[in-house]
Amino acid sequence: YGVYHGPKGLKEIALRIHLLAVELEKGLKELGFDQLNNGYFDTLNINVADINMDNLRSIAETNHVNFHYSGNHVSISLDETTLAEDVIAILDIF
Repeated sequence: YGVYHGPKGLKEIALRIHLLAVELEKGLKELGFDQLNNGYFDTLNINVADINMDNLRSIAETNHVNFHYSGNHVSISLDETTLAEDVIAILDIF
């Protein structure tokens, strides 16, 4: 993977992933959710204490989206396959 993309390609991929994570965080904040990580690259930890977790999980699963659920938090990780449309789909779930 690294040899195929090279240093410049890897940096471009990493930057795109992080920018999508930043956009996701902005969208979630606009919806009233707090992102709890002090710093992040591709994974957001969202406080969802004020919503029904079972409802969120059901909607996510119906839309074939997998989050990590832990207590009152949902973690969302993005990767090189994530598209802007995926970020919009995640925001629609919330």
